[in-house]
Amino acid sequence: MIQVRYKGQDVAKQRLDMVIDDKIIVENKAAEKLSSADRMQIISYLRATKYEVGILLHFGPTARFERFIDHPKREPPTSTGSPIGA
Repeated sequence: MIQVRYKGQDVAKQRLDMVIDDKIIVENKAAEKLSSADRMQIISYLRATKYEVGILLHFGPTARFERFIDHPKREPPTSTGSPIGA
């Protein structure tokens, strides 16, 4: 289970298929064809979590994978004392 955040607040918990090394989300699909909803699912997981990389494994007629990357997550700025030039 992972914690889902929205605007800095914990809003839900989500069960993912796999998380590797606390860095990569892996979503498994075993269907004839992948739909756009399958791709949107992993994109939504990336946007709602701290993870930047996701892999969609498709075990269809021919096994393949797709990699998804969310832009680097940025921590909110922290105060370092007096402003520059003060």
